[in-house]
Amino acid sequence: MRIKSGLKSEVNRLASILRYLNDTSITTKKAIRLKVYPGEKRVQYETPEGMREERFPNLDYLETPSRGIMRDSEVELIIKPSGMREEIRFSLFDEDERYHVILNPFSNRVVVRRDEKER
Repeated sequence: MRIKSGLKSEVNRLASILRYLNDTSITTKKAIRLKVYPGEKRVQYETPEGMREERFPNLDYLETPSRGIMRDSEVELIIKPSGMREEIRFSLFDEDERYHVILNPFSNRVVVRRDEKER
């Protein structure tokens, strides 16, 4: 599986941020706030040092089972030490490929999957 370098970089960076937030929440035993702005293609998140912001030009949407697909609205998620209540799926794409960065609520693991339907 080959991901273009720009898309690959974004997918890996987002997965890394989600892993970091999950691990930090478990380690500090505190809930961490993650704000996602899919329409603006950016995320804001808490760290022990303060708020950080990252841009993801290939971010298309955020999806949860309870809210469905969100493309334009601001979404605030709380990552708790006990885990998430539901799966969170970030979708990133370019003209050829689509990838999903998924935070699994049961295992607290972050998984990257390629969407085979896009090919």
